[in-house]
Amino acid sequence: MLSHFTEHMWLAETSTQAHYDKLAEYVEIWNRHLKDTLEPELVMNLNHTEEALKPFYEDLLLQFERLKRDLNE
Repeated sequence: MLSHFTEHMWLAETSTQAHYDKLAEYVEIWNRHLKDTLEPELVMNLNHTEEALKPFYEDLLLQFERLKRDLNE
């Protein structure tokens, strides 16, 4: 998802682009966790949960619904 977002950033709405840093941070921590380069306790202390991405998901849904509505008009 991050690479797709990065490659197609120019197509994203400004409100969606604002979530890029949070997504990049989430993916970086996740990747380091999977490679065992971060201690599990550190990941827990960083409060690394998908909850931080909910505003991003909500924005994606909002933009999708707007585009769908615009296409139907």
